[in-house]
Amino acid sequence: MATAAEYPDALEPVDRIEFERLLQWLRLSFLASPLFVVASFGLPAAPFAALIAAATAGSYGVLWLLLKRFPATLLRLQLGMRLLDCALVYGVLVSYHSFLGNAFYDSVYLLFVVAAAATHGRRGALVVSCAAGGAVLIGRLQLIGAGVMPFQVRHVTDGFYYALFFAVTGMAVAYLMRRSAEAVERRERAWRADIAERNASLQQLTERLSGANAALAETANQLASTNKELEAFSYSVSHDLRAPLRSIDGFSRIVEQRYADRMDEQGVNYLQRVRAASRRMGQLIDDLLSLSRLTRADLRKEPVDLSALAAGIVADLQERFPERRVGVSIAPDLRADCDPRLMRVALENLLGNAWKFTGKTAEPCVEIGKTDGADGRPVFYVRDNGAGFDMTYADKLFGAFQRLHGMTEFEGTGIGLATVQRIVHRHGGRVWAEGEVDRGATFFFTL
Repeated sequence: MATAAEYPDALEPVDRIEFERLLQWLRLSFLASPLFVVASFGLPAAPFAALIAAATAGSYGVLWLLLKRFPATLLRLQLGMRLLDCALVYGVLVSYHSFLGNAFYDSVYLLFVVAAAATHGRRGALVVSCAAGGAVLIGRLQLIGAGVMPFQVRHVTDGFYYALFFAVTGMAVAYLMRRSAEAVERRERAWRADIAERNASLQQLTERLSGANAALAETANQLASTNKELEAFSYSVSHDLRAPLRSIDGFSRIVEQRYADRMDEQGVNYLQRVRAASRRMGQLIDDLLSLSRLTRADLRKEPVDLSALAAGIVADLQERFPERRVGVSIAPDLRADCDPRLMRVALENLLGNAWKFTGKTAEPCVEIGKTDGADGRPVFYVRDNGAGFDMTYADKLFGAFQRLHGMTEFEGTGIGLATVQRIVHRHGGRVWAEGEVDRGATFFFTL
């Protein structure tokens, strides 16, 4: 079987077969020619129309059989089939030109020259060009010998001119096909090089990703180990540290109850301070455990009505501190996607602080509302007109156990705002504050 390696500017074998199938459609279109011949010249041209139809049908039938049953044979004989096409065209044209009295359609051979150039490159173009030129020359000589046309030099030279024309056209087609194949090959090499480079980059990325995954797995194992240690520490704090505190408070209470009459006023005051310190330490432990549990708790987001949540917390504060008269303003329809349990803890701390730090204000007011941030996201806030704070120390507000007011002014452990910050960060938001001493404070947060 002939291959493209034999004809470097020719089609591949599979493409040559496909090209032959396309030529079959062209042969079928020739069947319309007999109709045009009869329509143009009437019934006297019917024999020539029949000859054209028979030649076309015969050529189509032979090629159909080879394509269907013997494609390998067709590939070996494909150039010969072009010569057979030229022979059929020669027979039809000589007869048809005899009827017309002149030669008009010799350019039909060009079709098969181009076909040979496509399937067999320059070699096919030259072979079929010479055959077609020879057919034109022989046809002209036969017409002159039969007296159909007078002898003229141009009828003889036409064969050479047609051969040259066919050869130039066929070589041009072969040249263009070769250049196109070279361009395709260059692009294919470039694509393969690009693909190889990308595969190498992908391999490097895969190796890096594998390394990163291994490091991530190690980090996850370390984190899991750390969490277990934290759980163990929490258990220790919850059980081991509480027992001594309970003992201190319990024995101090017993001493105060049984021996108060034997101690002076200063001694009783010392015992009361010991008990107060133990209770405060217990509260600190509770707050610290609550803060650590926030990190481990699962986050379950859902649509939450913050207005209703804040109203419920305010109602609890009013019930706990019935002596307080605090003006409360809650904006309606404050909604967010968040964890309702954690958001309740955050609002309890913010509103609890507002309630606490307005304790010394003549007309305390607390406001819960919403504004739009620079990025278009809603910004929620809790505002009060209480003790406020110095903005110089604003960076200390959200640290654990950080207090800007003394215990004698306002009670507390300094965990509340650290808890709020932890909750807001777990929701992917941020929290900040603005305030002025004795003019109140506003705490803003996004979710």
